[in-house]
Amino acid sequence: MRTAVFIFLMLTGCTGYQYVAPLHFVPVNYEKGHGVGNLTYNSCQAGYAFSDHLSAYAMTTFIENDKEKSLFINNKDEKGFYKMDKHNEIELGITRFWNYEDFGSYEILAGVGYGTVKYKNYNEIEDFYDFSFDARKMNFSFQPGISVRYENFIDFSVFSRLNCIRYFNIKSMVDSSPSTQLTDYDRFFNGRNDCNLFFLEPGVQFRAGPEYVKLLIQGSGSIMLGSSDIYYKEYRFTIGISCSLNLITDKSGNQVVFYENRMEKK
Repeated sequence: MRTAVFIFLMLTGCTGYQYVAPLHFVPVNYEKGHGVGNLTYNSCQAGYAFSDHLSAYAMTTFIENDKEKSLFINNKDEKGFYKMDKHNEIELGITRFWNYEDFGSYEILAGVGYGTVKYKNYNEIEDFYDFSFDARKMNFSFQPGISVRYENFIDFSVFSRLNCIRYFNIKSMVDSSPSTQLTDYDRFFNGRNDCNLFFLEPGVQFRAGPEYVKLLIQGSGSIMLGSSDIYYKEYRFTIGISCSLNLITDKSGNQVVFYENRMEKK
């Protein structure tokens, strides 16, 4: 039981962030008809290669840590503050990929997303402190990456995403004792209607397993570009399931299953 709790805490980390990077989408496309779907505890992704070099994808992220306590996590920090957050978003995009023989590929993703953010930071000690905000957000992302694979069973990817985020319709609320000052990261959002944030988010991904279903392990970091002082999650480690299937129909109407460079009609 303790091992399970430790693994869960590694995956979720602390809570109460004003920005959390969504899971990277790394489809490792290599031919027309390649479809991939990824599922983790707070993200769902799907993509399809509709030509030999182009694909489209959709992904959604739902992070909800808006309770004081949950089964594994107590959102109260060592200073008696409760930090809670909620992030929901959906992103759509396209990719352009190039193959290098039968074991490597280079892929560039470009996407646009929309979502909402809720954040709350408060305590109930003598110097009462309560700050919260909710906002809408849009993001524009650009992500180049390189992947290597062994047949259709193992692949490893290195990538880096430039994520440009705009928070707008920010509604903040302060309810604190007169002697209490806002923290720097809370003060940044207090009274603002909108703001722009820029992050560089490098990472790695490893997938291994049978042809159609694989274990997905992804690790990434977030590096803020600029001088904005906000409370954001600096790293992310995720375990999930990745499913892939290569199905298209040829001109004669036969179903064609692609596996690497072999093609079989059924």
